[in-house]
Amino acid sequence: WMWNWLSKVMQQTLEEVRFGQNAVIRSWNIAQDNCPDHQVGEAFVETMFQLAPAIRAVFFKPKQILACKFVEMLSTLVSFSGDRERMEQQITWLGIRHVAYGAEMDHVKTLGQVLVKTMERCVREEWTEEMHAEWLLLWDDVCAALF
Repeated sequence: WMWNWLSKVMQQTLEEVRFGQNAVIRSWNIAQDNCPDHQVGEAFVETMFQLAPAIRAVFFKPKQILACKFVEMLSTLVSFSGDRERMEQQITWLGIRHVAYGAEMDHVKTLGQVLVKTMERCVREEWTEEMHAEWLLLWDDVCAALF
């Protein structure tokens, strides 16, 4: 009986953790299940160049490197999605670096659209309005911290 009880308690705990995740973390996990990291990164780069062809001139690195950098950045954002203060502490230096690269506020707004579209593409049929809204909120927090 003890093993049965312990199994039930563990199952309940796992379900509470899973359902307690915010929409950003849930959708990131789904995207990773649906697409390997390189596919998420490639989808981002493709979407970015489709939605903003002029932005291509800002990027000099090969597509594969951009894709890896995107996944790295996205993993970082997801890890801080529930803690805005910690996120600001960790990514403020990114804003300084990206201004030096020539990033403009218009680019940042466009990248928010690219981010949401990429996540929608990778999450597929499980994509929800809640996920859409949470990613936009996360991107707003990122923009506030960067600029």
